[in-house]
Amino acid sequence: MIRRRHFLSLLPAGLLAGCSEEKPAPRLSFPKVPWRLTATTAFAADFAGIIGGRAVQVQNFLPAGVSPETFVPSAPDIAKLRTSDIIITHGLGLERRWTVDFDELAKFGARVFTATSKIPPERILHPSGPGGPPDAHVWTHPELAALMVDAVADALKDAMPKLSTYFAARAYQLRVRLEEIMRTGSQRVKELKPDDRFLLTSHDTMQYFASAFSLEARALTAADGTIPEKLPESLREWIGQHRIKSLFREPVADANVLRRMLYELKVDPVHVINTLTLPAAGTTAVTPYKTYDVASAPGSIQHLCEMVLSTLATD
Repeated sequence: MIRRRHFLSLLPAGLLAGCSEEKPAPRLSFPKVPWRLTATTAFAADFAGIIGGRAVQVQNFLPAGVSPETFVPSAPDIAKLRTSDIIITHGLGLERRWTVDFDELAKFGARVFTATSKIPPERILHPSGPGGPPDAHVWTHPELAALMVDAVADALKDAMPKLSTYFAARAYQLRVRLEEIMRTGSQRVKELKPDDRFLLTSHDTMQYFASAFSLEARALTAADGTIPEKLPESLREWIGQHRIKSLFREPVADANVLRRMLYELKVDPVHVINTLTLPAAGTTAVTPYKTYDVASAPGSIQHLCEMVLSTLATD
């Protein structure tokens, strides 16, 4: 017995064409050599790699695991930018410490875009007050991370308009995943009691996350600071008042130093988050429910939401 699929394969191509009015999808024209793209944060670089697919060769300006707050570019790092076809900066002052003239790079042919260009100004946080420097760590808020995806997709469409549909489809899938992370996190937050909505971290990178899920966040240091030798008295009182049991720390924070500092308060710094940058490819993190690829931007954001919210619920 000949199945329909096999039977159709035996018919002449011309006959098959006459049986259908559907036109074949246009063939995508990928560049013979992928465009070289450099992004100034791990999160923007990962978004660009997911959206750009075969069309781009993506590199992160920062070495894996290195914080943009403490990074000092070397000559080889600058060379990455000078040999790039596309540069995606983060914006919000993140690159202000680097001796890099992005306007000059644009004059020499690089297409320069900003990953945070689609985030409305009213959603940007200013820790020191209106008019002060902005908080750059928008990627900890899934909705704002989705707006970064939109900006990166538009940058690629502008550079390679013939592949717009290809980029749009891949960006859509990524955006849907981030929206689902936001939706799931919002449902998890509803289960938290009022006393469970207080979040302690090693570095001050979680204010956007806190705003996304109606939490109050405090940190031992500013994002680019070092751990203090002694816990500030005001923070000690806050920890005791809200019965904080867990501190969420960046990989760069020394767990032993934190344990000694927080021993009397019985706060455990065991939980690791990646909000300054992403770790090396292949790095995973495990919760009781799932293993996450925290070397990828969506995997890291999803792990952050799951791990933090589930910990606050049980502490």
